[in-house]
Amino acid sequence: MAKMRASAGDLSKAQTSAQLWSALVETFPGFVTVVNRAHDIVHINKTVFDLAREDVIGRSVYDFVEPDYHDEARRCIDAVFGGSLSECFRSRAGSPDNGKYRWFENQLAPVKIEDRIVGVALVAQDVTDRVATDEQLQQATINMEREIAGRTAELVHTNALLTKRVDELATVRESLQQREGILSALIGAMDDIVYTIDHQQRCVGVFGSWPALLGLKQERFLGKTPAEIFSAEQAKPHQQAFARALRGERVVYDWDLETPDGKTRRIHTALSPMRSTDGKIDGLVAVGREVTALMQLEATLARSNKFEALTTLADGMAHDFNNVLAIVGGNLELLALNAVGDDRELIADARDATRRAVGLAQSLRFFSKGGEPQRTPTNVGHLTRDAVELSLHGSEVKAQFAIDDDLHFALIDPALFAQAIQSLARNAVDAMPAGGTLRVTAQNAQLSRSDATSVLTPGPHVRIRISDQGHGIAPRDRERIFDPFFSKKEQHKGLGLTVAYMIATRQNGNLSLVESSSAGSTFELLLPATNERPAEEFDQLQVVPTGSESILVMEDEVLLRILMWRTLKGLGYRVETVADAESTLERYDAALKKNEPFDLVLLDLTVASGEGAKAVLRRLQALNPAVRGIVTSGYADADVITDPRKFGFAGALTKPLGREAIATEVRRVLDLPTSD
Repeated sequence: MAKMRASAGDLSKAQTSAQLWSALVETFPGFVTVVNRAHDIVHINKTVFDLAREDVIGRSVYDFVEPDYHDEARRCIDAVFGGSLSECFRSRAGSPDNGKYRWFENQLAPVKIEDRIVGVALVAQDVTDRVATDEQLQQATINMEREIAGRTAELVHTNALLTKRVDELATVRESLQQREGILSALIGAMDDIVYTIDHQQRCVGVFGSWPALLGLKQERFLGKTPAEIFSAEQAKPHQQAFARALRGERVVYDWDLETPDGKTRRIHTALSPMRSTDGKIDGLVAVGREVTALMQLEATLARSNKFEALTTLADGMAHDFNNVLAIVGGNLELLALNAVGDDRELIADARDATRRAVGLAQSLRFFSKGGEPQRTPTNVGHLTRDAVELSLHGSEVKAQFAIDDDLHFALIDPALFAQAIQSLARNAVDAMPAGGTLRVTAQNAQLSRSDATSVLTPGPHVRIRISDQGHGIAPRDRERIFDPFFSKKEQHKGLGLTVAYMIATRQNGNLSLVESSSAGSTFELLLPATNERPAEEFDQLQVVPTGSESILVMEDEVLLRILMWRTLKGLGYRVETVADAESTLERYDAALKKNEPFDLVLLDLTVASGEGAKAVLRRLQALNPAVRGIVTSGYADADVITDPRKFGFAGALTKPLGREAIATEVRRVLDLPTSD
């Protein structure tokens, strides 16, 4: 009878282990295959490659692994049989019957029975099916229980049957031990979070290596309910998910886990009911995976989409704004030629305002598609000080500077850089409404390969830090501070930090929040240094060149056409203006036929009503290969503006068009040798 009780206890243990085995394997997302010392498949966890299990078991593992990977597979399997605790290799595997192959990452671990290696488990990460509960094991157990219950009155006969059942149980136990070995190897190879939950929502089992990977201790979870592990707010989603799963649902949900290093990890978790042989739910198995990096990638993509919308809007605004400024600035320049007394002062003030507006238009263009900074070697220390002091003017905030005397020069767009510093300084002023000290440091920095990112490259940089004494930025908001239109301040539109971030990244630098607490925040701007130095400037009176040649101007903006006519006419040239491509070709062809060709054509890069400068020049060259053209555009970074000769033009002019710039470029092109 003692033997009978022991055997019954083993049987109960086998049933309980089978329940746990079934629930865990059904949740595992990959294939599990066991091979013997002959490298033949003795177990798989599901049908694979459109083949039934019986068509796979007994065949060599090399029937399914492509020949190129046989040597590596053989080496790894032999190594595990030789005592290695873990091996892994990548291979392509599939069915030779249908020619379909897929890639698999194979994690190998030994399968032991009482410290004896009897096989090797291959855990292949590709799909998420789980192996079904072994029907033969369940049926054998049920048959044994029925036989024992039906013959308890006949002791001799019962002993004979019990002996038979004990032998059967020994086989079952060996099979169960093998499955438990596979399960142990499977969980050990996983980076996922695996745990079990009972009916009272207590965590009763924690498996795998994930606690150590995240710096956690199992004691934080074992024997505890969500309410005992988390705050009331954090526990609620777990309690709701567990309750649904215990009613038989398969539940998937996300939750945040705070780790000892102070970081918050997002966990994507699937809950599956764990059922007994009679179908009742005994508890839950949970398999979770950290998806923090994926969530950050999605947030970056969303920010990129917002930037795209912002740049599309800025593109159209910049072009139209430039045309308006060209008209205003050009006419003011013409007025200044004959102005006297107070009129000269008024015109000078208006021209100064126009120049500032030109800077704003350049900033808008920078945000548009294709807009690039106009970089020049710049002393960022002086520019930083000036930009900060300008931003703090009229506020209660005082600046404290620590700028290295030997600070490197940086290859940047000075106007855009100043705008970035001003945005950071104004953000600091907003954070200190009652006043305070703004600490500004500028130092040389050497970035190593380990410091480099997808934006920053190793080498010398200039590091600028701006630290305020404000209330800091809430942790939940820190990842969104550079998003367009995100702001926690009333009466602010949330573009200041976005502007600064885009300026930094578009000039091969980076802007980041390096520290924030209740004592204030610190932003860091890194820019690559340069050995170049700015060209020397000479303050000398320039003589505006003139001429008498004939010039044809194509410009679709009527006020700009008038301005160009007045400017060139005032310089002594014979001028005709047209609004579109067809009119340009007609006037040029008519002049050729009269043997009075135009000496020069000025062509607008973009014309709303049709073809622009590039297409028109090609058609003019078909009429006269010796045509000389200057392209005009409000886009200083356009490829044809930066390299006009590549597109057949002899020169280029950037809007807004100044009288001296027009006179100089027109005269230069007209004076080129005929061969050019």
